Amino acid sequence: KLNYDDRLFLMVGRHFKFLKVDTILGVSAAGDYSEVLTSDGNKGLTHKSMKEWEARLPAQYFIRVHRSTIINMEFVERIEEWFNYSFRVYLKGVEEPFVISRRYAAKLKEKLG
Repeated sequence: KLNYDDRLFLMVGRHFKFLKVDTILGVSAAGDYSEVLTSDGNKGLTHKSMKEWEARLPAQYFIRVHRSTIINMEFVERIEEWFNYSFRVYLKGVEEPFVISRRYAAKLKEKLG
């Protein structure tokens, strides 16, 4: 398990980087990889599964909102209703919203409750 102020040593693209956990906006599945999005606008592919990220990231800050997406709740700007009882979440500094599936919307409401 990681703490919010820990650093990760990750292979991002072809280079290893130290990445502070508190700078991670979100993690998205990308085939056999996962894409990490950071608060400074960088994106990088790494060889970790979503299950591994979910197990290691601190649960008080990070929540899975979709089968393929984990977000950092500290960066949530707003949440909008979308179609078919799903939602879209906008993160600070990110133009494209992430979809919150119906399955995970209830968990998010409970956590934010």
